[in-house]
Amino acid sequence: MAASGRQLVKSPCGCGITLQVIPYDAGAHPGMPGSFCILQYEQGNPDLSRAAWRKSSKSGGNGQCTEVAFVGDQVAVRDSKDRTGPVLIFTADEWRAFVGGAKLGEFDLP
Repeated sequence: MAASGRQLVKSPCGCGITLQVIPYDAGAHPGMPGSFCILQYEQGNPDLSRAAWRKSSKSGGNGQCTEVAFVGDQVAVRDSKDRTGPVLIFTADEWRAFVGGAKLGEFDLP
């Protein structure tokens, strides 16, 4: 929806487009027969109970590692020392961008 909104703003037609968003829980707008949903975000994290976690082959075995699991179309990352701790979740596109940047040296220390 955000991308659609940005595209409308960039539209060269100059046709006076107004985009209004009505919260779902506000119910129906007087001009509509009922409430509706244009876009729905999934709640919470993916189920990690069967995730196959793996470490880099470059980890030195000193416990200073992160582990990665591919779960559906998402990538989960956690601290190997705290396996029940917080997990970062990335989309496949975000992960590809990160790995690509790492390969190009974008995150190297000065």
